[in-house]
Amino acid sequence: MLLAVGAMPPDVSAQQSGEAPGTIHYNQSGGVNFAPRPGSFTVVSVDAYQQTVRIRGRDGRLGDVRVEPGVFYISTLKPGDEIQVDFLEPNDSDEHLAAATIWPLQ
Repeated sequence: MLLAVGAMPPDVSAQQSGEAPGTIHYNQSGGVNFAPRPGSFTVVSVDAYQQTVRIRGRDGRLGDVRVEPGVFYISTLKPGDEIQVDFLEPNDSDEHLAAATIWPLQ
């Protein structure tokens, strides 16, 4: 998993009315409760070894998303790419944010 100073996992509380899709929320505990809403994001970095993509929401916040090999070939992504992401709901044994589907927007 990619780690950055000050990076927190996205809060998965319900999206507030009037917010743009792709807004990443953060909670105070840093824990993930359920999957965030699908949205469009900008790729910041790709770690093929860890199978993660760091994304930036429209609000400027960052999040790391695990992408399993059958979901999308992340080696085709590069910083600056715009992608649409649908998220899986985390379970008790793995609270990491994970992608159910990813597709390029360009």
